[in-house]
Amino acid sequence: MKNTEYDMYDNLFPRKEDTLPRGAVCDLCSKAGYRFTGKEIVWGNGNSNADLLVVGQDSAGADPKQRLWKASRVTLFPLSNKKTGAKFRILLQKAGLNPFAVFITNVVKCNTGYDTTSFKFKDLSQPCSQHLQWELETLQPRIIISLGGKATEAIKKLLSISKPIHSSEFAVKELLKPHPPCKVKYGGSPIILIPMCHPSRVEGLDREGDYVRNLKVVKNLLRA
Repeated sequence: MKNTEYDMYDNLFPRKEDTLPRGAVCDLCSKAGYRFTGKEIVWGNGNSNADLLVVGQDSAGADPKQRLWKASRVTLFPLSNKKTGAKFRILLQKAGLNPFAVFITNVVKCNTGYDTTSFKFKDLSQPCSQHLQWELETLQPRIIISLGGKATEAIKKLLSISKPIHSSEFAVKELLKPHPPCKVKYGGSPIILIPMCHPSRVEGLDREGDYVRNLKVVKNLLRA
């Protein structure tokens, strides 16, 4: 994906009115002994009636050089940086999925940026799972796409996993090995969990093509 292509898709940038906050302040981290104040939170953003939920890992560090597609640490929108957020939304649109019809969130909601000293994903993902659980119960999605291994493992802890889906429809190259798609049940409703590799790892026309083909399968599953 060329740099000039990103500028053509400014209209896909997330909208503030689509943020779904769960209160103004969160004290789960401080209760667990972490230093995050809970006042700067990257809440989920998108269509609150979405059938497709996309779950990333955590907030990305700031890149002040970008004109619009700055990282979550600046925008407080999940997946809003250029290399991941813009790219993923462009790939959604290329697959025929309206990015504004999707709900996008992170496992960890605190604005962690590049702080890897006090921040350990495996620690913060546990208290933050309460927020993710609330989003699942509120949205009741039919399909969940998890981006990367850590997000996938966090989702699996919340869901009762049944047998994997072995489908030749998927271009497995851009699915997340060794995590095949799974049929899950949550609150009595069926959900399909589709682990995909992180968009930042998708470079070049071939890999983008595989990613888009997988997203087209997701679109067909939503129609079904």
